[in-house]
Amino acid sequence: MYEVLEHWKQYKLEKLELELKQMLEENSIKEQQKELFNECGFQYKEESYKRMDELLTKLSKKNGVTKY
Repeated sequence: MYEVLEHWKQYKLEKLELELKQMLEENSIKEQQKELFNECGFQYKEESYKRMDELLTKLSKKNGVTKY
């Protein structure tokens, strides 16, 4: 019985270590994605989309919406 418990503890420890490694890898990938996003200037593209959306919303409110 003691051997079974020790084996279970070892299995659980290895499983937790593997999960921790995977979490750290995912975290590092997310950080890399954020860095690439900022380096490539996509934040400016996203901002320009927001501004264009605001402009079109203002125009549609001012001029009305055409119904087909």
